[in-house]
Order: sequence, then C-alpha cells, then structure tokens
Amino acid sequence: MADLYMLLHKASRRRFPGMLGSLDCMHWEWKNCPTAWAGQFTGYKHKPIVILEAMASYDT
Repeated sequence: MADLYMLLHKASRRRFPGMLGSLDCMHWEWKNCPTAWAGQFTGYKHKPIVILEAMASYDT
C-alpha cells in the first residue's frame, strides 16, 4: 500500500493526480506473418498487424 501512495504522490507533484503510469501503443504492419495466423492479426487496413504496448512508471 505504501508503494501505491508513493506513486500517487509523485504523479500529483508532476500535475497528474491519480495517474499510476503511462500507456502507449503502436500498430505495426506484420510483413512476414505466417499465412495460418493472418486472419487473427488482420487489422482495419485488411493487413496483418501487431500492436506494441508499453507501460511505464516514473522509476523505469
């Protein structure tokens, strides 16, 4: 519980009250996607994509 309060306090000091971390994602076209998997990974542009998600807190 102390870790949670520490993260909330640091975020509040940086003018982001209530924030525990930062999340970002990126869509990449998967050019060498195996044919058997292509249907599962097809995105809105009708090409296989992989989504890279990154999460970070102040100490990483």
